[in-house]
Parts: sequence; structure tokens; C-alpha cells
Amino acid sequence: MNRNIIGLEEREDGSLWVNINNLQINPDFKMDDESLEELVEYTKTHGILEPILISEDYKGSFKVISGFRRIVAAKKAGLNMVPIRILK
Repeated sequence: MNRNIIGLEEREDGSLWVNINNLQINPDFKMDDESLEELVEYTKTHGILEPILISEDYKGSFKVISGFRRIVAAKKAGLNMVPIRILK
């Protein structure tokens, strides 16, 4: 894995975090507004507890495999960094 990817940060505990703006989500992804607002409020209080699952493409970009709702909620909650797990 390329640890020199822009926006990728490895924390002291070994967890990987990435700038949320480097994550690409499907623009057609839809979710219920009410459930989204509940998740936004939860995220404001607790943050992202489960890492976003991503894969890295050959250009060094991240493609989201799982966690679309968490990304949308994190953006609306004003988070800049989210935890990730990169699938190989």
C-alpha cells in the first residue's frame, strides 16, 4: 500500500485516517432524509466508530466499498478526517 497518498494519515494506534474530500462516492447514492439526519446527529456526538472500507486504485485515489451513509453524515457533521480500512 502506498502510505504517501495525499490526505492519508496513520495515527499512533496504527489506525488509518483520510481527508473526507479524497473519498469518491456514487453520486446516484440515495438515502432517506430522516435516517440521514439521525446519523448526522449521532456522528456529531460520537464520530465515526467503524472505519470506511475502501480500495485504492492505480492512481492513488480511494474508491468506497462500504460506508456511503457514514461519509455523507460525516460531511454534514463537519468532519474533515474519517477512519478507513484499505482492502487489498
